[in-house]
Amino acid sequence: MQFLLRSLTRLPLPVLYELSRALFRVAYYVVHWRRPLAATNLRNAFPEKSEAERAAILKQSYRNLADLIVETLYGFGA
Repeated sequence: MQFLLRSLTRLPLPVLYELSRALFRVAYYVVHWRRPLAATNLRNAFPEKSEAERAAILKQSYRNLADLIVETLYGFGA
């Protein structure tokens, strides 16, 4: 595991962003990782927004989370 993490920290940032896209797709579309809870929280936090707007916010938050994960990996190797 340590070898894998060290290897990932040595990858260039554009490659890590491609990994981020894959991570986003798996978490959002395949695993549905905490999506019902996040959707409920957004509904409670933004009752004035339409369902489409809340769905866009939810999707963007998952993209941001995936980017944050790979940027953290990159930072450890910097």
